[in-house]
Amino acid sequence: MDTLTRTRQEIDALLASLRSDLDAAAAARAAELDRREAELARAIEHTSQDAAVQAAYRQGQATERRRMRQLIGVQLEHLAPTSGTRIVLQTLARMVEAPE
Repeated sequence: MDTLTRTRQEIDALLASLRSDLDAAAAARAAELDRREAELARAIEHTSQDAAVQAAYRQGQATERRRMRQLIGVQLEHLAPTSGTRIVLQTLARMVEAPE
């Protein structure tokens, strides 16, 4: 075998090795990108769930405040204007109406 043929074979072997290394690096990079994408999707889902839970909690608070105001209003209708209980309930009503 002459020198030229041997050199070509060595170059071909080096190119094949380089291609193999590049393919392995590309596969590793693709796996890393897939892992990061899945992590991002989980974070987005978690954030969305947190926001939904917080919104439901705030809605529940508003509903509960309205219900408390209605109950206090019913009690106030039946109390004398100078009653100590009336003063306490009026204060409670103001506290329930105040945002947190």
